[in-house]
Amino acid sequence: MINFSKSAIKELQRWQRAREEEFSEVRLAVESGGCLDLHYDFAFTSEGAADDELSYPVADSLMILIKVKDAPYLENLKIDFSEDLMGGAFRFINPNVAETCGCSQSFTLPAQ
Repeated sequence: MINFSKSAIKELQRWQRAREEEFSEVRLAVESGGCLDLHYDFAFTSEGAADDELSYPVADSLMILIKVKDAPYLENLKIDFSEDLMGGAFRFINPNVAETCGCSQSFTLPAQ
């Protein structure tokens, strides 16, 4: 299960209201690249879940979509939103990773 903090939900809902194009889902994927081996790809969509995706409710009228293959990497992931002197950003707190970049967007997995 992926957990969103209240501030992350509030920011997603703000995005929903502010965008000209409506969306009702957030697609979260694990992709190669970034500062370390892997990074999170976080995008807003209204396409609905593909056959190889799982969907979970986040808040009223908002769902998260994740690929089945990414589910083990995202188990117990917490998504927060915080603002600092550099601006606001989503922060990913993932207990499954070995190392996380300072931006929290890029990570490595434990050696197997």
